[in-house]
Amino acid sequence: MIYITFVVTHVHQFVKLRIRKQLNVKKNILYHLSLILPFIFLIICLLSACRFEQKIGYQQIKGQTMGTYYLLTYLDSKQINHQTAVDSLLKTLNQSLSTYIPTSTISKINQSQKGKFATDSHFINVFKRAKKIQQSTKGAFEPTIMPLVNAWNFGYKKTEQIDSTQIDSLLQLIDFNSLTLTNTNELHKKKAGVQLDFSAIAKGYGVDEIARFFHQKGIHNYLIDIGGELRAKGVNNQQMPWQIGIDRPVDSLKTRVPQAIVALHNQAVATSGNYRNYRIENGQKYAHIINPKTGYSELSNLLSASIFAPDCITADAYATASMVMGFEHAKQLIEQHKNLDALFIYSTQNGQLAVYATNGVNFALNRE
Repeated sequence: MIYITFVVTHVHQFVKLRIRKQLNVKKNILYHLSLILPFIFLIICLLSACRFEQKIGYQQIKGQTMGTYYLLTYLDSKQINHQTAVDSLLKTLNQSLSTYIPTSTISKINQSQKGKFATDSHFINVFKRAKKIQQSTKGAFEPTIMPLVNAWNFGYKKTEQIDSTQIDSLLQLIDFNSLTLTNTNELHKKKAGVQLDFSAIAKGYGVDEIARFFHQKGIHNYLIDIGGELRAKGVNNQQMPWQIGIDRPVDSLKTRVPQAIVALHNQAVATSGNYRNYRIENGQKYAHIINPKTGYSELSNLLSASIFAPDCITADAYATASMVMGFEHAKQLIEQHKNLDALFIYSTQNGQLAVYATNGVNFALNRE
């Protein structure tokens, strides 16, 4: 009897031990599952999101503005076509900043002599940024260059012929300091004949305004392009950074060939050069970029300047300033601004194309 009791007792203890071990195993399994399941759920969500983005697809809209094209590629989860809203926005910008529209804000100011003139929010935004960049570049970027632009037949007004005497006279009208904003945001024009030209900054501002519109609509993957001035955010339809080409600056090429391919990471880029917009008169080549200090077209070994910045209005203005300053001075300018990067294409002493890029530019050269 004692033996049987002993056996039964040990069997009971053995069974309890086995049950306890099984319970511990189950607890361990449940514990580990509680650690793993959130990650599995996260992976499923990410894969679902990727499939959802691929399913809804990227949209593309295009049109004409500011004397050039615009091309927008974006991902909208609601699949809304924003063409009408974008066209309306760009029309408003042109009505403020275009020198080719006689009734625009800037044209009314240019056509008047002295006095105070009404402005609008877009004009004010561009004017204030232009003032800062004009000071930063020591006048290489000059918004009152319009009289010279017209004189060289690159503006809204054409002239028959120009000589050095006329150039000297027009240089007296290059005076951004004669224009100030009042406390009521009126523009005070103190010198007759001074005219504004925002063409070297307006497209960049337009890009930024479309980017602001996209942000308001919850769109965070896009590439905005107005006449080659670009701003990118997020990724493309391959879930990769947006890639763009920087043209080879050779005016004899019949088709556009990229000199470099650049990846854009939530940034803007603007390119300026003299290889496409120029005119030839009596065998002489006149480039559209004019040095506001000399009054003449600026031709140097710097053939193309691409500036990368957080916003496109900044990139646009500094690209023009770089072309005016030339290769060496442009390098020094960019080095002084930590928020800017550059890719310069220039001509060496033996006439070969060469590329200089700051560390922040992620690019690959086209060897073809």
